[in-house]
Amino acid sequence: MVRRLGLTSLRPQARRIRAGPPARRGPVVLLTAAFGGVAMLVTLLAQDLSPLPMPSWAFALSLFVALTAAGLVNLEYFFRGEIDAIDHFEAALAPAIFFLPIPVVVAMAAVAKATSQALRGVHPIKAWFNVAQWSAAAALGCVTFAALRGRAPPGPRDLGPLTAAMVVVTLVNVGALLVVLTLVQQRPLHHGWFRRLAAGLIRDSSMTLVVNLTFGLLFIATYAWAPATWPVLLVPLALLH
Repeated sequence: MVRRLGLTSLRPQARRIRAGPPARRGPVVLLTAAFGGVAMLVTLLAQDLSPLPMPSWAFALSLFVALTAAGLVNLEYFFRGEIDAIDHFEAALAPAIFFLPIPVVVAMAAVAKATSQALRGVHPIKAWFNVAQWSAAAALGCVTFAALRGRAPPGPRDLGPLTAAMVVVTLVNVGALLVVLTLVQQRPLHHGWFRRLAAGLIRDSSMTLVVNLTFGLLFIATYAWAPATWPVLLVPLALLH
C-alpha cells in the first residue's frame, strides 16, 4: 500500500538514495545497459538527421554548466522506502536540443548528469542508471525534434517540435522510473500500487515539464535575441537550489 507519494525539496540533510538489496540490483544493471545501448544506437543512426551547425564553444560550455546545475536541483519522492528524484535537467536540455547537433546533446547530457550525480553523492548503481536513462531520453528527444522540424535553420516555428521532443523526454523518463521501481519492488501489479504510483508520477512529471519547458523557452529566446545575457539565466536555477 502506498503510504505517501509526494514531492519535497531536496536539502543537504536528505538521506542518500539507496541501491536496494543485492538481489534486486541485477535487473537494474541490465536495464541501465539497455538504456545506454539505446542512447548509443539512436545517436549513431541519427547523427546526420539534422545537420545543425555547432555554436560557439563558449555557448556549449555554458549549456554544460546549466545542465550540471539543473541536475543538482532536485525534487525527491519516496515510495515504500525507495527514494527517487525529479530535477530541472529538462530546463537546460531544451536549448541543447534546439541549438546543438544530436551527438553533442547526448554526450553533454551524459557527462553533465554523471557530474551532478557524483556531486550529490548518489549511489553508483542509481547514478549510472540515471545517466543511461537521461542519455536515452535526450537521444530520443533529439530525434523527435529533428524529424518534426526538418532541415531549415532553427526558428520560432520550431517551438512546436521542441515541445513534442520534451514530451518524449518526459515519457521516456516516467517509463524508466516505473520500470525500475517495479523491478525493485518485486510485487504483483494487481495489488493496485502500480496504478497509484503511475498516476502520481505522471501528474508530478507533467507539472515539472510545464515549469522546465517554460524555463527552456526563456533560455532559447534569450540566446536568440540577446546572447550576451545568456549566463544570467543560471541565476534562476541557482535560486531553485
